[in-house]
Amino acid sequence: MYKNQYFICDNPVKIKWDDYDTKLFNGFHIYHSTFLDVTIVEDINSQLCTLGYIIDPFSPQKNNEQILEDLLKTCSNADELIINLQKYSGRYVVLYKNDRDFIMISDACSLRQIYYTFFDGQAIFTSSPKMFLDVFDYKWLIGDLKKSVIDEKKFAEKEFMYGDEGLDDRLMKVLPNHYLNMTKREVLRTPLKIGHFDCEDDVINYASDILRGSIAAINNRYKTVQAITAGLDSRTLLAASKSVSDSIEYYTFSTALTEKSTDYIIPGKLANSLKIKNYKSILPGEVNQEFREFYSNHHIFPRINHTLRNIQYHYYNNQNKINVNGNGGEIVRNYYGNIKINDVSDLYCIFDIPENRYVMAQIDKWYRDAKGFSEEYSIPITDLFYWENRMGNWFALAPLEQDIAIEMFCPFNNKELLLAIFTIDSSRRSAPNYTFFKDLIYNMWSETLTQPINPENIIKRLITKMKIEIKKRMNDRTISLLRKVIKHCPFWPLENIEKRI
Repeated sequence: MYKNQYFICDNPVKIKWDDYDTKLFNGFHIYHSTFLDVTIVEDINSQLCTLGYIIDPFSPQKNNEQILEDLLKTCSNADELIINLQKYSGRYVVLYKNDRDFIMISDACSLRQIYYTFFDGQAIFTSSPKMFLDVFDYKWLIGDLKKSVIDEKKFAEKEFMYGDEGLDDRLMKVLPNHYLNMTKREVLRTPLKIGHFDCEDDVINYASDILRGSIAAINNRYKTVQAITAGLDSRTLLAASKSVSDSIEYYTFSTALTEKSTDYIIPGKLANSLKIKNYKSILPGEVNQEFREFYSNHHIFPRINHTLRNIQYHYYNNQNKINVNGNGGEIVRNYYGNIKINDVSDLYCIFDIPENRYVMAQIDKWYRDAKGFSEEYSIPITDLFYWENRMGNWFALAPLEQDIAIEMFCPFNNKELLLAIFTIDSSRRSAPNYTFFKDLIYNMWSETLTQPINPENIIKRLITKMKIEIKKRMNDRTISLLRKVIKHCPFWPLENIEKRI
């Protein structure tokens, strides 16, 4: 039960599950699944602990312990540690203690989440809100205002909350670009160090090194499986995997409805043209009742959607492997467009936020905190929103949900990589052409560009871009009409749409 999760507290508790170990770190009891690596190193002045896996893309052969030893040698305080962590990939939580600092911080996109509470006389930290309830036999506690969000139709469609509060009212979470000061019991924003690049080719080479090194490093440690689709991020990671492609199990999930779609056809053509031997197309079976109940028992609010079949497949076929995933690239792809944000009300419009008092209060709180950070480091507030709220809330659920079946690895989950790509002009990394990313792919494995990228999604991308640009002046009915008009224009060749817009 609660595979790959952790539970930390300052007072010992009784853990009900046999497949859990215990370690001590600076007076805290760390209860962790036997599937979750916990590494502790120390010197005379400081201690470091990782929960999960941390990898060095510039030294793919190093393990958790060697990386922590490097960090202890080079860092004398918390700020130095935070800056040095920028270059590492993985899915991890780090605890750092010296004579002045005691902090807890997660990976670049907070995919190994930190939920925390200082409740009932205890300091508690966990990766699983449901585990928190089960350890103490608590019932789910949620206020009416927060529950009203869950009851709305738009929540069912988007399936994620906004802000830094957990689904249970006793829990808070640490979002990306934040860390927890354990001594003062407060969450603070991380400092950043922005690299300097003389030209775009330097960024392409640097990003290539990080992506290739990350995939090589994870492949050194684990048996890896990697999805191939017709999408941009999938193609980028396929190109980055060239040097180890013979040892990766590539796959495509399909359904009866997608067998004629490009997301199904293009991966097969790519695998054939690139002479990838270890590739298969998988048609997952329907979710059985036993697995549905098992999955639901791990979550306060279980998401039952089309991806559950994929998780079930991994559970029965890919345990003890790593699933390489392409999410994270959207952060630097100018997802919401070049919209000038004058005040927080502009965010409600652009992000299509439900008119709910709880949600609006969360966005207000985040905006007040993020505005100065955005300006200081020249990261557009819309991109920062995607990074911290979308990735830190919506996508962070995906690896948590897969934990019962398989560990996830996202090579884009590297802060130094993201900050480097942010130095590229937004027009080069945006829809519909994504020219920077195509140059990046070409640099890593040019032959992967022999097949088109997302040919069926050109219209969808353009509609999304247009919708954002004109959202303030158009209502949903007009947007819907525009979508239908473009959809039913077979006389307008797809290849000309991008040129005309």
